[in-house]
Order: sequence, then structure tokens, then C-alpha cells
Amino acid sequence: MSDRDVLEWNWGGSAGYGDPLTREPARVAADVASGQTSDAVAREQHGVVLDDGGAVDQAATAARRRELRDARLRAAGLDRAATERAAQLPVGAFVIGDDIWVDRDGGAYRCAHCGERIGDLAGHPKEELVVHQHELADIGPRFTDPAHFVDDPMVWREFFCPGCATRLATEVARPDDEPFVELRLAR
Repeated sequence: MSDRDVLEWNWGGSAGYGDPLTREPARVAADVASGQTSDAVAREQHGVVLDDGGAVDQAATAARRRELRDARLRAAGLDRAATERAAQLPVGAFVIGDDIWVDRDGGAYRCAHCGERIGDLAGHPKEELVVHQHELADIGPRFTDPAHFVDDPMVWREFFCPGCATRLATEVARPDDEPFVELRLAR
């Protein structure tokens, strides 16, 4: 790809676009108020804690999101807290979707949320992400088990930034498959 190319990118975090922990808390509260989601989903998936009146409890939401991010890193085998630093992207930075910063000067893909290196530009953006591999049932109650359609066992993989634990990709694959490479930039 060059600076003149256009890429339409939709690297969603399972059922929707992006990481549920990056959704604006006020929008999650509005979803609960309109009946589009539940208070439990708001808390467990989006890390949004609502008070008895349905308003966002900002302090409890910040704490819950920190707790969920730290749990992601532990599930992926890292025994440390997620960073809370924000990336300082240069003016005119080339960002793919909302999540991947192409740092040409540093020769790396970086998390657009915290700036952590996630892969070498000669490779792909999943190279240095941490992975949590689950049973497919963990996706949710509405997910259809592919065992009805394929003979091989399948797993659900979540790929997180090793710095801030933002979920940058998901995939369903056979347990021993290499990660899917959805993106590789031309040199």
C-alpha cells in the first residue's frame, strides 16, 4: 500500500466493531436504557457500571475497565497490569481502522491506543499481540458451534495489545493453526 491507496478496514471484535471496552460509556448507558442490551452485558462486556438511575458511574466504570484489561493480560499469560498511557500519534499518522498505527519511522505496527509495538512492518500487525484462546461457547449464547458444519475442533482467539490490553482482533480457527494474516503492507 502507498499513501495514495485506500483501504476499507473492518477488523471487528467479534459481534460488532472494535473492542467493547472502547465504546463510550454514555452510549452503552443509552443502549441499556433503550433495551438494546442489558445492565449485565454493559458491566461484563463493556466495563460500564450504571447507578440505580441508569447513569454512568464514572469512577466505578474506570475501575471495572482496568479490572477487565488486567484480566485479559492474565488470561493471555502476562502477569502484570495493563498500561493506562495514551498514544501520542504524530500529525498525519497513518492509522488502519481505529486501532493500528503504521509507524514508518520506527518500522513497526503500533497500537493506536497506547503506542505499544505490536509487529514489524516487514511482517504483520498480529505478530506481537498476546492471545487468549477460548472454547467457542465463550463467544456468547447466540454463537452457532461450527461442529455442526466442520469435523475439526475449533477455538476462539482474542488478540490483545500487550500494553493496554485493547482487543485488536478475534478469529475462529483450529487450535494449532497459525494466526490468520489479514494485513501485510507492500514495501
